[in-house]
Amino acid sequence: MSASEDAFRRLRDLRDHVMEGVLVTESVYLQGGRAYDDALAALRARMREDLRVSDDSTAL
Repeated sequence: MSASEDAFRRLRDLRDHVMEGVLVTESVYLQGGRAYDDALAALRARMREDLRVSDDSTAL
């Protein structure tokens, strides 16, 4: 699975929890939020690698 697909799926899962009525203080939401944050961080890292840009936006 690609990093972008993983991030999208994690976001969709989080959205589904919200639509089910899960509160932001519940552990299932917090775990889903962390999973999305981790997937998004991985996607950003992959994009920076592809663009050959470091975390501080300087060229590698």
